[in-house]
Amino acid sequence: MSKQLSFIHAADLHLDSPFKGLANTPDPIFKEVRESTFVALDNLVQAAINQRVDFVLIVGDLFDNEKQSLKAQIRLKKAFENYRIMKFMFTCLMEIMIT
Repeated sequence: MSKQLSFIHAADLHLDSPFKGLANTPDPIFKEVRESTFVALDNLVQAAINQRVDFVLIVGDLFDNEKQSLKAQIRLKKAFENYRIMKFMFTCLMEIMIT
């Protein structure tokens, strides 16, 4: 029997978008909106882990502009590391269970 391939496709995350059009939004709401791109990234990684997908395909605008903020770069790196670590741990666990 052949193994099916599973993946999650995401696009246009626009990490750390300044949301310039919402600058007049009340501060607590605006902070939540600014954080929303990172929440989406965290949710994407968690869904990939929970669903045990083979890979995650991210296309389109990963960052909001050509000069990525350090915050966006660090959060993306951590998200990728979390996914890689959890995928590795799951793979090791499955190998132990099979043998």
